[in-house]
Amino acid sequence: MQTYIALALALAAVAVAVESEESFHFMQYIAKYQKNYSTMQEYETRLENWIRINKMVDTHKAEESDYKLVHNEFSDWSNSEWESFLTYKEQEPSTNETPLNLNNGASSVPIDWRSLGAVSPVQKQGCGDCWTFSSTGAFEGAWKIKSGHPVKLTEQWLIDCVENANGCNGDCY
Repeated sequence: MQTYIALALALAAVAVAVESEESFHFMQYIAKYQKNYSTMQEYETRLENWIRINKMVDTHKAEESDYKLVHNEFSDWSNSEWESFLTYKEQEPSTNETPLNLNNGASSVPIDWRSLGAVSPVQKQGCGDCWTFSSTGAFEGAWKIKSGHPVKLTEQWLIDCVENANGCNGDCY
């Protein structure tokens, strides 16, 4: 009987420790990203979202992969918040387009342009300005491939100077 009581107490202690550790890491997350929740209910909802993402991150870390998952300022978002943020709008395929054949006789050996420095690092996009990151990234890569020299272009210049492109209010889909 005492063995069962001791086992139950040990399990309860483990549960409290796990919950405390998650709460501790969530508090670190809140401090790092300067989060501010207006109600206890919002805090608890954000904690649940963060725990869900944290489990994904931990599971991924245990697997062998060629990319990393880490927390960022969106780790406390719900799935519906993500979906509304991504603003993907499926478009009807055009029926009168002919496929473009890009086979120019080049080698079929794959090239990893990342290892050759022709792919820009991942950057934080603040507003609806994904079009600037894709534009500068494509040009930076083409420049590096053609000249052999890397160049870093500014996305802010496009936001400020390109007329009729909606600046930070562009559609990112």
